[in-house]
Amino acid sequence: MANAILAAVLSFLIPRLGQDYAGDVKKGAIFFIIAVVLVILSFFTAFLSK
Repeated sequence: MANAILAAVLSFLIPRLGQDYAGDVKKGAIFFIIAVVLVILSFFTAFLSK
């Protein structure tokens, strides 16, 4: 069984790493895609608000 604290720290640093470490690669990929989409949307909203 994976160390839950290490998985949480890895996920905090880079979304997906904690899930990959814990063996749940599919969930990690979904989290990573969501994080990338949110970052892209935040850049668009920042530039549109100016």
